[in-house]
Amino acid sequence: GLVGMLGALGGFFLPPLFAYAQAWTGLPQMTFFVLFLLTAISFLWMHLTVLQLLQQEAKHLRNDFELKEDRPC
Repeated sequence: GLVGMLGALGGFFLPPLFAYAQAWTGLPQMTFFVLFLLTAISFLWMHLTVLQLLQQEAKHLRNDFELKEDRPC
């Protein structure tokens, strides 16, 4: 299914991407930087999607969601 397809795409594209990043910079640690970039992009995409869904589907929460001053620290 979908999970298998995404795993196959990751297995196909990530190793050459790691090799290109290492060849371009000469640093073997670039593998971790590539993974960090993919994670950061995924997190930003998810965050923007959730905000968009909240604005479209929960308009009554627009000014209350995570903005209340009386929340515990």
